[in-house]
Amino acid sequence: MRYDMALPANCAHHAQLDLTGGTNGLWLCVDAAARLALHPHSEDGSEAAGDQGLMTWDLPSWQEALDGVNLNMIECILDAGANAMPNAAPLIALARQQGCDLNELRFDFGFDPLSCLAKDGVLIGGPDYVKHQARSLFEFAQENMAKANVFCVSTEVHEMAGASHAQQLGVMAATLSHYFTFADTLEISVADIARRTTLRIAVGRDIFVEVAKLRAAKLLFAKVLAAHGVGEEIAPRIHAISSRQTISQCAPHTNMLRGTEQTFAALLANVDVVTTSCFDEALGQSSEMARRAARNVAIILQEESNLMQQSDATAGSYWVEENTSRLVDEGFDFMQQIESRGSMPGVLLEGWLRDQLSETYTGQSQRFATRADAITGVSEYPQLDENMPESLPVFGEDEQDFILSYEDLIESCELNSQSNFEDCIAASAAGANVFQISDALHLGKATQSPQMVPLDAHRHAEDFEQLRYQAAYLENATVRLHCLGDLARHNTRKVFAANFLAAGGLNVSDNSDSKVVCICGDDKQYAAELEEVISSYADDIHVVVAGQFEDSVATLQQMHEVLA
Repeated sequence: MRYDMALPANCAHHAQLDLTGGTNGLWLCVDAAARLALHPHSEDGSEAAGDQGLMTWDLPSWQEALDGVNLNMIECILDAGANAMPNAAPLIALARQQGCDLNELRFDFGFDPLSCLAKDGVLIGGPDYVKHQARSLFEFAQENMAKANVFCVSTEVHEMAGASHAQQLGVMAATLSHYFTFADTLEISVADIARRTTLRIAVGRDIFVEVAKLRAAKLLFAKVLAAHGVGEEIAPRIHAISSRQTISQCAPHTNMLRGTEQTFAALLANVDVVTTSCFDEALGQSSEMARRAARNVAIILQEESNLMQQSDATAGSYWVEENTSRLVDEGFDFMQQIESRGSMPGVLLEGWLRDQLSETYTGQSQRFATRADAITGVSEYPQLDENMPESLPVFGEDEQDFILSYEDLIESCELNSQSNFEDCIAASAAGANVFQISDALHLGKATQSPQMVPLDAHRHAEDFEQLRYQAAYLENATVRLHCLGDLARHNTRKVFAANFLAAGGLNVSDNSDSKVVCICGDDKQYAAELEEVISSYADDIHVVVAGQFEDSVATLQQMHEVLA
């Protein structure tokens, strides 16, 4: 399960419920303040604090967040972007306090500087700080944590920006290839880096395409390894997550269907870790019921539907095999496009990758706008009278009070840019917080932090959701239906029109003084009567014809403007 609520106490509450309810790991996502070392009382740190992440800034806050959690009994994944070492230090200090054997600890440092650059628009501390962290974390893991992973390659931010399946795989491969170049710096082999790397891949809409994508990721991992001279077979560790791009604010309960499909695809592809999205994620902080439903999906599919009984259940399926092979080739081609322009950091900083993903997203959004691709509960079968779950704010008074009460426990931190991870753990145990450790490690290097415009984050339903919210402010959100002939001839288009207009938050009525009229009939009636019917309305009446909408979003937006 993902833990990105702000307050440590809320994390502890949900962790205890989730772990006793059947989940066996924690994905701990820290807030932007901790990822970017922005002290909450600094000029630009207050907005970053609690921004879709945990405000666990020191050892006491981690003790509170993981109260009652025995770290040696679970798997723990840290998500701290490019600032992994200062954020991981108090967690390892806590594990030692609990008496854990670090060599048996299932821990993932989640060090993913390039994903953080794409998401936050800054690579904190610059390349030197990244290399120093990589060296320190690998040395510590090699000596003390046999089961720990260090690097993470996440495609979530790129998928949210609109990346196609092939582009996601190409970005994954190019990022992986870039991290392999650290081998010389770390004085270890590429194979050692590969064994301690996790692939985090978002699972989207189409079950069997997503199965093919996950299978292709494994093959592409091996292909990149071979390109770096590694001949031995190393199985990648894959963390599959439900796509946040697919969840909607309207009809949120249908998100349970999406999460189930995505989890089914992940388990069918036999991944190592699965995180299912909560159905109310897009509305704010997830409720206990939503988290319970999310964690039970994987348990039911795995234990009652007997998934993952085979290592590759879809092997031999012509469609899946063909699309797996196609995605491997297309993903590798996109990786080569990236590397032909220099490197993965280069295409991010120069904006080339952003342009590529924006172009792909434009095509995707057009398919949703024209309803060529349907969004259940949003563009298809919407319910204007749906019962919405109670939304819980992500950031409120309690979170603000936490920031105001937060104080540094020590004035200075006895660290410098050469300090290793063991030094950071000791400083954290002595009372240093993540901001002090971060500042000490990259002091004077803040100006060297590369910056870019962060990648945009989109959801498929966002255009239709905006229409629904706009409709709530209209005094008259009703469209008059003008039905031609008897029921048998116009009913199909009438039902279609009612569904279509509801997607924009508009009601329909056969008797209305609305400024918008929708004509419903069959094609023969349109040919014989349409021109005359349209001409019968005054110039200030906006007339549309059911079945002749090209761009659904643009048509609905035009209706809103007339009704307003």
